[in-house]
Amino acid sequence: MTPVKLHTIYGLLLILSGIVFDFGFVQGKIGMELIRSNPPALTSWAKELYELTKFYMMALGFLNIALALLVRYLPPARNLDWTIFCLIFVGSTLLIATGFWYASAGPSFKWEPRCTVLTIGLTAIVVGLGMEIYRFLSPKSSNS
Repeated sequence: MTPVKLHTIYGLLLILSGIVFDFGFVQGKIGMELIRSNPPALTSWAKELYELTKFYMMALGFLNIALALLVRYLPPARNLDWTIFCLIFVGSTLLIATGFWYASAGPSFKWEPRCTVLTIGLTAIVVGLGMEIYRFLSPKSSNS
């Protein structure tokens, strides 16, 4: 497997997961039970965060597919491709996981472990995208 294929597969899985999650949970029977069984303030908080998590799944899925398409037009840089894929994969996974974590635990009014995990995920995505931009702007650099 190459990073390009993995970006594509992971992107498609995220998009599919976002669609299934939306229709199966957020808009589905489980989501309606969540609304009926919890106080309005907590229900609103959880529903908004589940909606945001669904958006993360979809947006990060399209991002992975866009990166797979972009990498095809750049000169090979095997080590850099794997580093970028790993950063985006880990960052995306942590971002989605903390979305569920925040939705189930409620709001955070102080720094907690989930804040650290969210920060690590966002940082990994930004660093991965920064490396991809660097690679795109200087195509002659190669780390094969």
